Amino acid sequence: MPVYIAGLEIGDDPYLLAANIKYGVTIDGVSGHTNVRDSSDADAVAGDVASGKTFYAGGGGIKTGEVV
Repeated sequence: MPVYIAGLEIGDDPYLLAANIKYGVTIDGVSGHTNVRDSSDADAVAGDVASGKTFYAGGGGIKTGEVV
């Protein structure tokens, strides 16, 4: 997708994809994907979540609960 600065096309940016943009943000007409969310304020830990259930906490990656 072409990238423009001050109305001038400066080239293609292969990383300008919805999957790389946070939900609620639009860059050069590309809207962020609904699955890209800020989880930095999450504070759950495995001990807070039922065993076998998964969750996302601050820092990203999927985690699995430990509570039986």
